[in-house]
Order: sequence, then C-alpha cells, then structure tokens
Amino acid sequence: MLPILWVGPAGSGKLTAARRELGCVGEPTLRLLEIGDYSARYWEFTTHMEVDIMDLSMMDKQILPEILGQLLSTRDVMGSGRKIMILRRIHGLSPTAAGRLRVCLEELVWSAGASAMIWCTARTVNSAVAHVMDGFVYRRVPYPAGITEHRMKTAVVPSIKTYITEMMRQMVTALAEGPPTLLAVPWIRARIYELLGLMMTGADLVSELSWATVRLAAAGSLSTPKALAVLDVLSRARWVPSYRIPIMLETIVVAVYNALATK
Repeated sequence: MLPILWVGPAGSGKLTAARRELGCVGEPTLRLLEIGDYSARYWEFTTHMEVDIMDLSMMDKQILPEILGQLLSTRDVMGSGRKIMILRRIHGLSPTAAGRLRVCLEELVWSAGASAMIWCTARTVNSAVAHVMDGFVYRRVPYPAGITEHRMKTAVVPSIKTYITEMMRQMVTALAEGPPTLLAVPWIRARIYELLGLMMTGADLVSELSWATVRLAAAGSLSTPKALAVLDVLSRARWVPSYRIPIMLETIVVAVYNALATK
C-alpha cells in the first residue's frame, strides 16, 4: 500500500474511489477527539478513519498534528498492523499546517517501519498541496464522461482561474463604462470574502491575477498599457504566506483596480 493523493474537481468521486479501493462498506461512526478546549471530529469506518480539513477551520496548524499523532502513532493490533486515514480536502490547509503535515507524514507514513498510512484528496494542486505531493502517488480523477459532456453544453466548469479571470473582466468592463465610484467598495469587499472561501494565499492571488491579465490582453479585452500597468503593480505586491488575512487580499485587488482606473 502506497500513499495516494486523489486530485479532481468537486463531485468527481475522489473520496468514493478512495473508499472503494480500501474495500470500505457500511456507515461510519462519527467520533470526537478532545484536544485541549477543542473537539475535533473524525469518522471511523471498519477499514479506516477520515478527517476533513475544512472541519479544523483556523485551528488547523495546532490541531492537525495532534489529531494525527493521537490517532495514528500506534499500530492497529486488531487489523493489518497499519492504521489508515484519509485526509479530505487538503487544498484547504494553511501554509503553516501544510508544513506540519509534512513533518507528520515523514514520521508516521514515509519512514521505514511506519505505523500508519495516509491517503489525501484535494480539488486542486495549490501551494499547500504542492508542499507534500512529492511523497504521494498522484491520481487525477476527472468528471465521468457523461457529466463532462453535460457541463460543457450547459456551463463552464468553475475553477479558480476562471473565477479570477471573470473578476478581472468585470473590473475592466465597469471602468470602461465610466470613472470609479464608491459602488466599487462593496463589490471589492464581496470579492475578498469569496477569495477567503477559496483559500487563496497572497502568492496564489498574485499568480492568478497575472495569468488573467495576460489572458485578457491576448484576447483583446484589455489594452496593452493597462495590462502592463497591472503587471507592474502585481510585480511589486507585498504578501505573506497565509490565506486568512483579508486586508492583504484587499490591498492586492484594490491596487489592480486602481491600475486599471488610472491608465
């Protein structure tokens, strides 16, 4: 058994495929693990345990090492000898928690004679996933053919890239219709809360905005002077490796908006 990372869009069946490969049957038991003043949820099957990263919220860097240590540090004497866990949606890890997850993997999974096996699921390979994915067998899980064809006929499958590109397009369109107004303030604030929900770090946001700028310029939707102004702003943007600082994300988006408005 090897560590496996299942990557695919929401609803593609990553978790179902992982459970099926483990031979999982029956319903799980929901349990709580008390860690200080915090109660962490996990699901216990006859074949394995599951932890959803999204349940850990802003406590992931403190709670995740404790969960893994307490649940996986001893062998399963009643089963195959190695405890098995699926970590769900690890794309939601903070950068700090991703670093601590790697330490746990090196001790509990990747080392010789390790006591546990961990599989992971993720919707995308962001900076947090990239930090640990070199120790996993990578399995891409696409949408089933019928679902893919249906989605292609009815709507564009949303992704972080398409979201950021659409955000840029709306800014360009609004500024083409007239000068900046105070209506931009609540609009930008709403986009920031959506970016927080997408677990966007400052580095991810700068990268995706740069990609969207080049794409819009290549399509003729953004003039060359405006594109160069935006890229200049993004090249000098200051960010920290966290997706939980709204003022940082807002500063970057406002700087892009101002660059589009002044050129």
